[in-house]
Amino acid sequence: MIRYLLFLFAVLPSLIFAAEEYPPKGFTEIDSVESSYGGFSVVHYQKDSQDDSDDTQIWVHAIKPEFKTQLLFTHNSSSHTLISDDENYIAINLHECSNLNNLLVFKRNEKGGFDEVNKDFREAVQNQMIKQYKLEKDLKFGHEYCYADVWMRDGLLLGHLSGEYSGGYSVEPWYFIYDVRRDRFVWDLTKINKRPYSEKEQEKPTPPKKSTPKKSKS
Repeated sequence: MIRYLLFLFAVLPSLIFAAEEYPPKGFTEIDSVESSYGGFSVVHYQKDSQDDSDDTQIWVHAIKPEFKTQLLFTHNSSSHTLISDDENYIAINLHECSNLNNLLVFKRNEKGGFDEVNKDFREAVQNQMIKQYKLEKDLKFGHEYCYADVWMRDGLLLGHLSGEYSGGYSVEPWYFIYDVRRDRFVWDLTKINKRPYSEKEQEKPTPPKKSTPKKSKS
């Protein structure tokens, strides 16, 4: 039993390391974004072989010792990365398919790594918009895109939601500011946001026919 435990203590660290070997074998670097102070970079790797498995890996590559090299997630589509100036937050616009874009956000932890914020931003922003304008709960989007635009100070993220109706509502860029630290939407942007409109609201009503007054007989 003791020998078995000693074997596990000796082998387990190497197994964990192999599970997240960096740079990953069988992948080629296709893109890299470095943080403002050079503490780390977010690197995109594409799989060399073509099969049905996830073919892209997103890594945090530690440059300075206070950060940790780690695999953020894998996917099989295109993406775009935004890093906050204070190096504490990462936003990734994940273009999952031609009619859908999701937003993923990661927050720096005490160990120098990054944890994903457990929130469906596309759904959360849509619910915020529905609440503000008292819309139908089912907007029936045929195309829906949730994007991060820029990191502001102290974990504030400016982004927008847009969509095209499929028998429902159409949304021009609807901007929001989300406070990642406090997990809430902040600031009222109604002055720059336009109310979503429905297909029915786009239809112009037919003007009523003008009635011609009858001439009285003299």
